[in-house]
Amino acid sequence: MLPTIEHPELGKSYLPPHKRIRLAGGPPFFSGSEFRLGQLNRDGSCFVAPWGRDEIGLYETDLIDPETGRRIKIAPLAGGAGLALIEQPITTITPQSIGTTIQPFFIDMPRDFMYAGLLLDVQATVTVAGGTTNGTLNDENPMSFLDRLVFAATGSGASVELKNVRGVHAFRAHHLLVGKESNASPLGSAGIGGPTAVRAIIPVWFALPGNQIPPEVAVQSILDPSEYGKLTLELDLGTPTSFINGGDRTVTVPSAQVDVYALQPVNVAITKNRPYRYIEQFFLRDVLAAVASERRLTNPIPTGRPIRYIMLRTTNEVSNTRQPVDDTLGTIKLKISQTQVLRQNNFRLYAQRNRDENRVFDAVNPAGLNALSSRDNPVIGYYMFDWAKGGRLDGLLDASRFPSRGVPIDLLHDVATASARQLDVVLGYLVPGGAR
Repeated sequence: MLPTIEHPELGKSYLPPHKRIRLAGGPPFFSGSEFRLGQLNRDGSCFVAPWGRDEIGLYETDLIDPETGRRIKIAPLAGGAGLALIEQPITTITPQSIGTTIQPFFIDMPRDFMYAGLLLDVQATVTVAGGTTNGTLNDENPMSFLDRLVFAATGSGASVELKNVRGVHAFRAHHLLVGKESNASPLGSAGIGGPTAVRAIIPVWFALPGNQIPPEVAVQSILDPSEYGKLTLELDLGTPTSFINGGDRTVTVPSAQVDVYALQPVNVAITKNRPYRYIEQFFLRDVLAAVASERRLTNPIPTGRPIRYIMLRTTNEVSNTRQPVDDTLGTIKLKISQTQVLRQNNFRLYAQRNRDENRVFDAVNPAGLNALSSRDNPVIGYYMFDWAKGGRLDGLLDASRFPSRGVPIDLLHDVATASARQLDVVLGYLVPGGAR
């Protein structure tokens, strides 16, 4: 039997049968002569210390090499197995009507189990009637109908805003980090008709998401409610313009609802020893309308916390269009003080690297909408700069001590078009436990 990894929380069974363990530089399985007798468990497994990972990704075991007297190191192959999760239904939001103003809804979340994440099932019906001129479809509907998502944990001497993003940001961050686009059924026509049903599943993660993130790394940032006195989820639902802009037809949303589910990790006990908190924030939106070289963001990127990722989103805002586009940014440079740590002459190289490393599937291009993916970019208009690929937490952009030293982070970018564009900047942090 192939050895498995014994983890203090996840147990011994999180490695699937297809995930092989082998000696560094050796065969893909153990034979009885390669280690001292009696070291394997009766089922053929051995203990592996998840915290004992070296710089090349090998894990230290409790097996002793009889020739050298040193502990044997092994390499897990074939990718991570993922956390075992169950869906806990929390509540359903059903607004009485959808008008011309954004409606906030507040939910007190239960505190009797751990949270690996949330699933938001956003549903609505859209009717178009009257008038003579069609409006312009929002290419990212119905995710755009979730105007804002805020998850705050307060009380017990601690408070932190773990999530503050728009629905499109959460939807695409999951897509680019995990590799798979969530289900979505958008509105495909701005012409007279309806009511037409639309729907989107929007995942929100507290466990560190990633196609190659090992579960023993992901589990370190799940949300432990015992650290706080109250958990609050705020969902802001949009307006009919979340689906169609402009034109003279009457657009209404006769019905809408959001089903909220918690993703509960099994075999993980409530403790007060979560090493990390995974925080995501919509940092700023810049309006662009002129060609520029080495333009700086309106505000510099905040320092003081380790940064897991920086995600950029560019959209065409000419007339009534709300369309993700790849024609906005040229060369991108990230500088820490005067030191350049990243430079991309165009988005294609980095988009391809992210596609390969996270096995990103292209976005689905529904009929009636502008393309959401292309040969150059699996998700048009989105650029993910991730410093925790493969669960390598030592690769984080650690800006925790920058404020005391007066060190700034600047994202310099060339603007390639004079047309009206918007640039969204979303930041993902992996903050050590106890920090805010």
